[in-house]
Amino acid sequence: MRKMGLRIGIFGLGVAALLGLGFSRRPADSAGRPIVLSGSTLIDGNGGPPQADVDVVVEEGRIKAVGPRGTILIPAGAMTLDLRGRTVLPGFINAHAHYTHVASNLYTWGREGVTTIRNLVCDWTEYQSCKAFISQGSDPRIPRVLFTGPCLDVPGGRWYGSATNRIWLTSVADARRQTDFLLDQGVDLIKVYLEDGSAWGESCAVMPPEMLRAIVETAHARKARVTAHVQVLRLLEMALDCGVDDVAHSILDRLIPEDVIARMVQSAIYLVPTLEIYGPGGFRTMGQANLRRVVDGGVHVALGTDFEPGLQTGMPSIEMQLMREAGLTPMQTIVAATKHGAHVCGLEAEVGTVEPGKIADLLVVDGDPLADMNVLKNKRILVIHNGLIAFSRLTSRSMTRG
Repeated sequence: MRKMGLRIGIFGLGVAALLGLGFSRRPADSAGRPIVLSGSTLIDGNGGPPQADVDVVVEEGRIKAVGPRGTILIPAGAMTLDLRGRTVLPGFINAHAHYTHVASNLYTWGREGVTTIRNLVCDWTEYQSCKAFISQGSDPRIPRVLFTGPCLDVPGGRWYGSATNRIWLTSVADARRQTDFLLDQGVDLIKVYLEDGSAWGESCAVMPPEMLRAIVETAHARKARVTAHVQVLRLLEMALDCGVDDVAHSILDRLIPEDVIARMVQSAIYLVPTLEIYGPGGFRTMGQANLRRVVDGGVHVALGTDFEPGLQTGMPSIEMQLMREAGLTPMQTIVAATKHGAHVCGLEAEVGTVEPGKIADLLVVDGDPLADMNVLKNKRILVIHNGLIAFSRLTSRSMTRG
């Protein structure tokens, strides 16, 4: 498995780089104006059949209405975009990433239609600086980012990077205290590290179940989700026993038995398989086999890449291709990158599907991604984030103003 590198970026340099990439605070032609996406095919993220010849109205940052072209009220002064022959989808979500403190990564994600990122572990310097900058929230070209901050682990745990990215727990009481501490610092969710090293022939310390249960109980009492780094079957079962909300990575040591898959469905735990981080063959093959098994068994899957330098930034087309090779349909893959990603972020009421009332995070591509998923990467026409145009290849002939 690829090892996570040290977090060496300095956010102050990242901000300088960001300013050098041509960001503007309000793209012309969209600031404060209603937008109508007219005549497109809509893949709304819920997994149902595409809807042909649809209008989507965006107003005050949210989706105001969705309906057949010509049947819904168009706000006065709206900018109408003729999108006949194009496909509208929800903005995509990468539910497992790192290095959000690097400005070029944020820009690439936003430009390519990834409008939400879930950062699952960073050190305090990265967390505090990046959180403060992103929370300004006025530049639509920067995706929203959710953070765990450092993860929770026990002394002797297996680790791939800097010890500054984790908090060491010494008791059940300490587990509760440190979970509260992280949430008091403003993190969006909690990450625990469950890795015994057995898939690599090692033996490493893992927190006991009573400690994990205390973390989950404390977080859930404060309406926060818990995600767990898990790669072997026995620790997946432990995560299920303790009520973890989703597991990051694939199970690598054996095929997941049917009874465990049934427990995953019953508990509504989600899987974020991160196939790209595993090299061809070996672990990747086992991860893909288990991905197919859990999806066939009814487990929900969210897309995440565990992004770090050397992996693909922007639209996660490599991860999507690997999911397709595992047997997921194009629609299942899109739902994993939209609706299910929103769920593991705790944002399912706000993003992830194209429905009235939700935040207007939208991606428009030229072509049919159900027939050719490469159009998501290569034929991007428009990105809207928080109701503002973040990226556009539309010509003036495609735009009319009311």
